[in-house]
Amino acid sequence: MWLHTIKNNIFMLKYALKFAKFNVFQRIIYSIFSVVPSLVNVLLVKALVDSIIGGCNWQTLLIIVSIGCVASIATSLINSYIINVGNIIKFQIFIVKQNMQENLMKKSRNIDMINYDDPKFYDKYTLALNEAENRVVQVMDTCTALISDIFNIITLVTIISYINPLVLLFSIILMVIDFFVGSKKSKVQYKYREEATKYERNKNYLKGIFYNKNYANEIRVNDISNLVISKFKVVANLFLNLNVKQGKAMTKYDTTVNSLTWINSAGMMFYLGTMALLKKISIGDFSAMFNAAQQLTHNLLNFVNQFPVFYQHSLFIDNFKEILNYNSVIENDDREKLPTESFNKIKFDNVSFAYATSEGKVLQNVNMEINKGDKIAIVGINGAGKTTLIKLLLRLYDPVEGQVLIDGVPINQYSTNDYRKLFGSVMQESLIYALSFSNNVLLRDVDSNQDAERIFNALTFAGIDYKVTNAATSLDTPLSKEFDTNGIVLSGGEKQKIAIARAYIKNAPLLVL
Repeated sequence: MWLHTIKNNIFMLKYALKFAKFNVFQRIIYSIFSVVPSLVNVLLVKALVDSIIGGCNWQTLLIIVSIGCVASIATSLINSYIINVGNIIKFQIFIVKQNMQENLMKKSRNIDMINYDDPKFYDKYTLALNEAENRVVQVMDTCTALISDIFNIITLVTIISYINPLVLLFSIILMVIDFFVGSKKSKVQYKYREEATKYERNKNYLKGIFYNKNYANEIRVNDISNLVISKFKVVANLFLNLNVKQGKAMTKYDTTVNSLTWINSAGMMFYLGTMALLKKISIGDFSAMFNAAQQLTHNLLNFVNQFPVFYQHSLFIDNFKEILNYNSVIENDDREKLPTESFNKIKFDNVSFAYATSEGKVLQNVNMEINKGDKIAIVGINGAGKTTLIKLLLRLYDPVEGQVLIDGVPINQYSTNDYRKLFGSVMQESLIYALSFSNNVLLRDVDSNQDAERIFNALTFAGIDYKVTNAATSLDTPLSKEFDTNGIVLSGGEKQKIAIARAYIKNAPLLVL
């Protein structure tokens, strides 16, 4: 388990190092300088107490206090500079997060549609998207804390061992107990996040109904708001109960550790006090040892608590890696290219299909031929499988039985991306993006005047060129007011016309409406 945890966190660190080497270097410097406060609190306090009891003069006191003051201020300035070194650290962290999201966005394009029908996979996918960009920074933060703790532990153990090594036993006992408690605590926290994701997705969907413009008319005309609010309350209460359960579990673990910490401190104080009464250590030694032991206990607890946190990171990293390492069956472009940019015949040969969540087959033993130049209408009652048939034609799904062939060759032998270039498609729901006219039609940025001419011709073909003529900034006008007040809002029919223009400009040999 721990080997797997280490490998996962190293994987994430390597990812961070690609984009934030300087940031990592600064974190190491920060960790080294974190030792200074420990030295000031232990050695200088010892020297100060012993000097006072020994009857030193004010010059000696001034020197001791000044050394501590200068060391603390210098350390504070250096660490403050490292943390707030300007936009360098923040910019690098931003780059790490940005690349993390870009990788997930690119990968999501290659996840087979069938996985969106699986709630468990979709929850895991959502968890990876929500956690990935922050998790990489959290791994770096945990490593920084771990290195700081290591430097502090080495320093404090050296000091304590020189004066009275038996004091180390108090800190070690508490560290071992906290390690086992922390491991159980991390498992509970991960389980909570896993369950919470399901409720959060549900809550966000229900809230989105009120915020999403697509639902605005429906809510007002049919007054579904009371139903949605009641559903939201049910989910919110379930989420609340989960949080209460989580809170009780965390209270149990935290109370155990805090109680043992106080007992440990009391035992250590009694032991050191007895040693001072017996004149086996000086008052300065008592102060230094108590401060050192308290700090050592704190650093050891932090140190062992990093491992459950690393374990927790590892559980989330597993989700991230599963998405990154996902091997697509359909969205895989490693197969051979189509021999031509057209076709003569596409054939459904005894095709059957069932969704993973459905009890029976949606399509059964379908045989159909589409010849070049044919105009075919697929007609049927609701639920007959018309949309499913189109999904199989576009290879969004694969048949469970039979096969789809293009010019006698099964389509799964060719690159899916290559195969789909044969189709210009206008789906039932015409999706319009909050981007410009040109982006919505061309689906990329305009590179030349020829591109602009092609877009205008496509809009003319679809009968919506008048919108461009009247638009303030022509093809650059956004088709939404969501991010730009100069944008325009299209009617339902106009949205379909944009989708038709999008299919037309593709100039594909087969058009699916």
